[in-house]
This record gives sequence, C-alpha cells and structure tokens, in this order.
Amino acid sequence: MKKNYLPVIIGLAAAGAAAYFFRKDIQKLFTKKEENNEEPPLTATSPEIQNFVPQPLPAPVVVSSPSVTPTIDINKGVVPAAKKTLSSLGTSKDKLLMGESLELGDQGQEVVKLQQILNRFAEINRTSPIKEDGNFGVGTQAKLKAILGKTSATLREMYLALFAYWNARKVGKTKDWYKYFFIPYLTDNDRLNVARANYFKNNPVI
Repeated sequence: MKKNYLPVIIGLAAAGAAAYFFRKDIQKLFTKKEENNEEPPLTATSPEIQNFVPQPLPAPVVVSSPSVTPTIDINKGVVPAAKKTLSSLGTSKDKLLMGESLELGDQGQEVVKLQQILNRFAEINRTSPIKEDGNFGVGTQAKLKAILGKTSATLREMYLALFAYWNARKVGKTKDWYKYFFIPYLTDNDRLNVARANYFKNNPVI
C-alpha cells in the first residue's frame, strides 16, 4: 500500500510560514531573555556604590641594595703586633726560646737578648746602639734588617750570625761573611763550634 506524505508536507509548510510571519516576535522573546541574564550597570544609587568602604593601600615594600661598610684601617702601614707568648723579663738564657721567630710587636726576654746581639754588631761596626728594653719596635726591626736582610729571626740565627760576622772580620772577609761563614754554620756543627769558641775567647758572654 502506498503511503500518502501530502499531509506531512502541508503541515511543515504551514509551520514554516507561521515562523516567517512571527519571526520578529520570536526574536524579541529570545533577546529579552538574554538581556535579563545580564547584570544591571552600576549607578550612584547602586547598593555596591552606597556601601563601598575604601581600603587602605598596602605599605610599599622598599628593597634596598645591601650596603657594605668599608673597613678603615687607621693604622695603615703599621705592622700589627705579633701575638705570641715569650719569656718574662729576667728569664735566664738557658730557658729562652731559641727557635722562636721574633718580629715586630713581640715583647719578652728573648727580645732583650736579640737587642743585646744587635748592639754587639753595632759595637763592632761602630754604629749607634738601640735600647735593650724587650720591646721589638721599629728600631730593632731596622737593625735586624740591616744585618740579615729580613725583619724577623730566631735567637739561634742571631747567635750564628754574630759568630759568623766576627770570625769573618778576623780574617778580613767581612764582605762575604753571610755566604762563606753564616750559611755553612747552619749545617756544619764542627765549624760552628770552632767559631763559637773563638768568639767567646775574645768577647764577653751574651
């Protein structure tokens, strides 16, 4: 049996015609619905404006670059005092620290003995002596540097230097005393003992 689609076609055509004629009304209906979903604009009488309380702004965060305070050395050019424990003034010679390096700022009986040796050099060379007060000052340092060419020394080095200088002077070789007398005395005990004996045979004990 053949189906009749004519009624369906007529119904669709009628619906389409109705939609066309009432299209403006349908458009207004949907447009109004969408407008109702939007929030109304704020005005001077809006509750949000009337009840608004201004909040204080947060304090600004100040970021400063770290400052470095320069360290000012008010004693620039002055050698700092050495920090070591030496023998008290009046300590006997046999108890002195013979291998302790003595330098600017040191105080003690070892420094007194060093100054005595330096004054013995001054006596031999007929130069001005320094004060034997046990304080290693710039005067003591200058005398030491003039003899050994350095600003610190041990008592053992100073005794060897005195023996070397005196023995070199006895044989007319003062110019080479350091190279040919002092240096060998550091390792050759036999030569050192002879030099010590010769010195104390002709000079008072220091």
